Amino acid sequence: MKKKWMIIGIIILIIGGILYTTKAKNKIPVEISTATIGEVSKYVEETGTIKSHHQRIVHGNSSGEITTIHVTEGDLVKKDQLLAEINGEKINLQIKAFTSQIESLKAEYQQAIKPTDQKKISQTEGKVANAKLELDEAKKNLTRNKILYEQGAFSKKAYEAAVKDVSIKENLLSMATNELQLLKNPVSSNIKDQYKAQISQLLYQKEALEKEKEDLLIKAPMDGIITEVFVKNGGYIQPGTRLLEIGKKDDLYVEVDVLASEISEIIEKNPVFIESDNLNIKGLQGSVTKIFPKAFSKVSDLGIEQKRVRIHTSISKFKSLRIGYEVDVKFEVNHKKNILTIPESAIFSIADEKYVFVVDNHKALLRKITTGLEGEDHIEILSGIKKGDQVILSPSDEIKDGALIKVENES
Repeated sequence: MKKKWMIIGIIILIIGGILYTTKAKNKIPVEISTATIGEVSKYVEETGTIKSHHQRIVHGNSSGEITTIHVTEGDLVKKDQLLAEINGEKINLQIKAFTSQIESLKAEYQQAIKPTDQKKISQTEGKVANAKLELDEAKKNLTRNKILYEQGAFSKKAYEAAVKDVSIKENLLSMATNELQLLKNPVSSNIKDQYKAQISQLLYQKEALEKEKEDLLIKAPMDGIITEVFVKNGGYIQPGTRLLEIGKKDDLYVEVDVLASEISEIIEKNPVFIESDNLNIKGLQGSVTKIFPKAFSKVSDLGIEQKRVRIHTSISKFKSLRIGYEVDVKFEVNHKKNILTIPESAIFSIADEKYVFVVDNHKALLRKITTGLEGEDHIEILSGIKKGDQVILSPSDEIKDGALIKVENES
């Protein structure tokens, strides 16, 4: 009899062990986290560009071919340092021409006050005749070029050259005519004044050309760093063409275009956090310094037109900051301390209501909750659970109310 009951007991133990093992195998493995008192921050995230408050675009003041660019992006430069040069060959020739005319006019004046002879008069008459022919030809050429220029078949540069050529030929004719008059008539004070006036006019034109020549030398308007070069050697530019960009590294800020729908949450002096993998920046701090009053349209990378508002933020000094680089910007728009929080991954929705699974005696119990401020990875809990409650993270579809669970680890 005792042997019989012993066998029955063994069988019961074996069956119980089998049932226990089967039950343990049916438990769903989960990861959990504990509801704790902490803090939550809400952010608006965008991409911004590092810029300098002292940033200048250098424009060309003359037209011509870029012959030499002396700097590249990233070069440090000093004020008035030569940055680039425009071809000045034509202006140099014009300056030489005016210099020659001035010297010639001075020589003619000296010759005019000497006794004259008929041979000299005949030579000068021929000079006047030739000057008239050359002037007539220059005027005809200008008329043709003007028509072609107005029709778009002739460049402005060539048309301006034709205008200057007429001016030069007129000066040559005027000088030859004056020379002839001086030869035929005694030199008077009036003639002397005319010579002086002509020489002064030529000197003025020469000075204007020399000033124009200075404009062919592109110099730095301030100390700084070259952030961008817009032209290349051999390129042809017009007045107003953008050549280079210079910025200062000691006064940087971040420019961000924020969606108009999110701008109401952002105010001046809001904290800002800046990050960039390319610049090895993590959690660099700043604040909102300026919110522009007017929204504008901007097409997103996906081709969607959006209304955005521009914002400027300060940025803490950091040695790896680079003008023109894009950075990730997080605007802190709300922050709460000493509140009950759980990870955002524990929360899911059923019929527009929010729920979590609470761990109770190895079971997952469905619990309805009310949430408050939502942060990046943690959310404020207003009701439904209390401090110390354990909740399941990222619950799978196989977990139902009352399901047996096995905790893998706790975060």
